[in-house]
Amino acid sequence: MHLFYLIVSLLVILPDLYIRLVCLRGISLGWWNLLYWAPLAFFLFLVVMYFAGGSQPFVFKSMVASILCFTVPKLLFTIMSILCLGAVYAAGCFGAQETVRSALTGVFNAIGIGLAGSFLILALYGLTAGVKRLDVREEVFESDSLPASFDGYRIVHLSDLHASSYSAPGMVERLVTTVNDLDADMIAFTGDLVNSSPSELDERMMSALSSLRAHDGVFAVVGNHDYCEYHEYDTPDGAARAFAEVVRCERAMGWRVLMDSSAVITRPSVSAPDKKQDSIYVIGVEHCGKPPFGSRGDLQKALSGVPPVFFYSDADSVRSSSPFKILLSHDSSHWRMEVLPHTDIQLTLSGHTHAMQFRIGRFSPSRWMYREWYGVYREGARMLNVSAGLGGSFPFRIGAWPEIVVITLHTLSGQGN
Repeated sequence: MHLFYLIVSLLVILPDLYIRLVCLRGISLGWWNLLYWAPLAFFLFLVVMYFAGGSQPFVFKSMVASILCFTVPKLLFTIMSILCLGAVYAAGCFGAQETVRSALTGVFNAIGIGLAGSFLILALYGLTAGVKRLDVREEVFESDSLPASFDGYRIVHLSDLHASSYSAPGMVERLVTTVNDLDADMIAFTGDLVNSSPSELDERMMSALSSLRAHDGVFAVVGNHDYCEYHEYDTPDGAARAFAEVVRCERAMGWRVLMDSSAVITRPSVSAPDKKQDSIYVIGVEHCGKPPFGSRGDLQKALSGVPPVFFYSDADSVRSSSPFKILLSHDSSHWRMEVLPHTDIQLTLSGHTHAMQFRIGRFSPSRWMYREWYGVYREGARMLNVSAGLGGSFPFRIGAWPEIVVITLHTLSGQGN
């Protein structure tokens, strides 16, 4: 962790030093020097406040905003300037005239300024309008294990609300209205309801979230932030009590919180609606994933209430089919770690990554950390959906917009029990 802070500090300080000592060498800025060094001084002040235990949410968010609006643009310009020095030096080695070298300098500087300015505009948009967007992404999943009575079943997948980041007037109310207008059969919430404290679930927040409606209700699991361990307490059991309060609040809102457990949803069978019920299973685990947070859930325990196989007959034979199962697991890395190799779960819903709240096409820094980081992934007849989530620990979104995911289930033609 100390190495991380050292790297961040160097990335903040070195571009300022380079630009002032190399790019602006010999230029007298006078009183403009105060303006030039003000962003760096502000960031260093925030660092001191952070380690001194100041107002942590405000300090942390201000540090991120400072890095996005000042550090990254200066870093982009610095990289282009260093590339320019290399290009000019290479041109000189090949005997290029001064006019050519001056033209190269102009081109690289223009590109550097353009990149820096473009990122600054993106950062300002992401810090203001980007966090307030709300996109609806539609996906379809077909399975021969899905009973015909569930054909067309609609799941609304929500994740990573981080309540304190979604507390601006009207935001959570707009989310609830949008979800309810989708007329879902089921709402699945895959963790991180809060950032670090149950106090984020004030009366207004709970009133709005308790208004979420789906025919079969709201099912939820917990994420790493819901354990409330990113917080200081006066007693050793402070985090445990805060976690219990988060779960209590979810249940008070009418959500069904699955803690290494399962639930069954039934429909009258298409073939014999008066005599037979078809079923699908919703399974939820506590946080399971890779370090640093690690795994606390028990998937096999969660599966203990699910029949391993169904037997049913047609005109010619008795056939078997694995029941259709939907797993809610906060961390997408759990899918490849345990779900794929040790279960036959058909559909897994996850969040956690936020796609690092920055995505351009299929690129995001998140892909350096997670193999499955955003969107739909398929392995044979099985599917994982990773939501970019809704809120975050800091208020910034570009490309990885806050989203609601609607997954429509279909039975493969001629299949379904």
